[in-house]
Amino acid sequence: MRTWNSYWVYPQFRRVQYTITAVLAGVLFLDAGVRVVLTFVLPVASMVWLSPVIFYTGLFGVLMWMFSYIGRARARASAAGVETLGAA
Repeated sequence: MRTWNSYWVYPQFRRVQYTITAVLAGVLFLDAGVRVVLTFVLPVASMVWLSPVIFYTGLFGVLMWMFSYIGRARARASAAGVETLGAA
């Protein structure tokens, strides 16, 4: 925990954390909005199975993006000579 907290002094680390948080929030708000609209357009029987499909598809997509983004950020940090948490 101490190591994690020590990285907050680096602006690049904060930018990565804030970017991940903003993208995740945007995807979750988009997911909620799409599902609200679809509940008024589609029958209940369709939304029962479609709602979790939409959620897990969005979650999978944002997780894949996040892991890719973290990998690229670690590569940039390593190239700049900054120590990173964990293996890239």
